Amino acid sequence: RYAARAADLARRLGDPGLAASGYERLLERDRHDRDVWGPLLDLVRAKGDKDALEEKLREAIECAFDAAWRIQLRRERAALLLDTRWEDAAAELAELLNEDDEDTAAALQLTQLYERNGRHDELADLLDRRLTGARMRSDAASVLALSLQLGARVTPSNPERAIDVYRAALDSSPE
Repeated sequence: RYAARAADLARRLGDPGLAASGYERLLERDRHDRDVWGPLLDLVRAKGDKDALEEKLREAIECAFDAAWRIQLRRERAALLLDTRWEDAAAELAELLNEDDEDTAAALQLTQLYERNGRHDELADLLDRRLTGARMRSDAASVLALSLQLGARVTPSNPERAIDVYRAALDSSPE
């Protein structure tokens, strides 16, 4: 743990380059050490280089065992990518939803990305997936809202599917 202390000391003494180098060496020993990733990511954030931060977040996500922390990292990476690489941001949000399908903030953000960029098929798939989750949770209000959204999306191209969506909503919540 001498290397960890040396990296921490370099950070406290105001030498972020030396500290980052120390943390990188520690990660060579154990890529999954969150106690090393945390301060390293803090240093990269402080540096202000968005590309470097995006890359380090990607690496950390690959190494993170803890799902909650991985979701937090995915959310941060998606936010960085939104303005410059929306498709990568959408992919990151989709991965986040694979890990936590009830994350409404990520689902809404992904919905907005798909709408803004004309990704109608992907949007319909996302709404369908969220609708399935709402049904599994017996969340009648979400089933109704998502059914209305999905039905409106698919009506122009597939009115039969829209009818099926609306019927299923009525079957699951006839009131």
